[in-house]
Order: sequence, then structure tokens, then C-alpha cells
Amino acid sequence: MVTYFEFSAEGMPQMMEALSYAIDIGYRHIDTAHLYRVEPEVGKIIDKKIKDGVVKREDLFVTTKVWHHFHREADVEVSVRGSLRRLNLEYVDL
Repeated sequence: MVTYFEFSAEGMPQMMEALSYAIDIGYRHIDTAHLYRVEPEVGKIIDKKIKDGVVKREDLFVTTKVWHHFHREADVEVSVRGSLRRLNLEYVDL
């Protein structure tokens, strides 16, 4: 499941529904990025699916990206930590 597009507030419910359904039917790769502005919502769906017993965290492959403006060593760490916080995850897989 790729959360590629920036969703407007009115499009957010559809994105969340699509991601929720995707996990329900077996999607296990979730690709996102801070740039897409959906990491908090993606994290909420992942958390709910784990709590509901639909999927285990170790069965998901969650990826995010560091935007090209943040490629200095110190900036990379800040960017990744920010994504982890927004996703409410302890780690991303890539």
C-alpha cells in the first residue's frame, strides 16, 4: 500500500479507509513519507490493526523516506525520529 499522495482534509477519510481495507485483505508493505503529510493517520491505522489482532507489527514492512533537504547526518536522524514519532512506531523497516 503506497500512501503517495498528499491528501486534503476531505480526502483523509477515504485514504484511511483504503489503508484499513488494504491491511484487512493482506497488504503488508506500507510506504509513506513525511512529505505526504499522512504519517500520523497511517500510524493510527497500523496501531488499530495491531490492537484488533488483524496483523502483528513484525508482519508489516513499513517504509518512509528522508527528503533530500535532510541528507546531512544530523538531519537524517531528526527526520527519521520525527517519522517514528508521527507513525507512533519504534522502528521502520526501510
